[in-house]
Amino acid sequence: MSQLTNEQRKHIRPGGLPHFFCSGCGCGQVLNYFLRAVDELGLDLSSMVTIGGVGCTARIPIYLNTDALHGVHGRTLAWATGIKLHQPETPIVVFAGDGDAASIGANHLIQAARRNLDVTVILVNNFNFAMTGGQVAPTTPINATTTTTPYGSAEPPFDVCQLAVAAGATYVSRWNTSHGPQAIKAIKTALSHPGFSLVEIVSQCPTH
Repeated sequence: MSQLTNEQRKHIRPGGLPHFFCSGCGCGQVLNYFLRAVDELGLDLSSMVTIGGVGCTARIPIYLNTDALHGVHGRTLAWATGIKLHQPETPIVVFAGDGDAASIGANHLIQAARRNLDVTVILVNNFNFAMTGGQVAPTTPINATTTTTPYGSAEPPFDVCQLAVAAGATYVSRWNTSHGPQAIKAIKTALSHPGFSLVEIVSQCPTH
């Protein structure tokens, strides 16, 4: 029996699969959407740098056939800024969760948007700090229960897209994991956009 083939498999680092995401996690879907966008644009991943910090979403770059940087919490856009200053023609894609980019890394997010830094941010928002146990995050909806707000969150959340627009981002889009074709189109637009682009993908978290 012949092996099933997948056109996007060529973009995956040898030995990278299976991924570590929980069953039903949206991060695997986002990885798929990104690979489809890259394929449809005919991009060469070997010339791209992908960056991840800490969190479930931040693991996506380690599966990709790119130069990848994986490091401390919230500093993805600081690294992207440094790489872009040194190699302005290098395409850079940041993969971050809401806890990574809208909490400890929120200042880097708004400063990169203010500068209109030529990077693409794919932000997966599952409304909590999922990797560390499902704690409340700056994006957690008001009254939502988490492991640290068992009676409901008392604080209003950030709207990450509005925050980015107010800071100066020149392309911003929001979809959820059930909107595959729209998310792929948004990622393609972001990858082709000259300036700061943010694609927020709202995701389920089946564990928390």
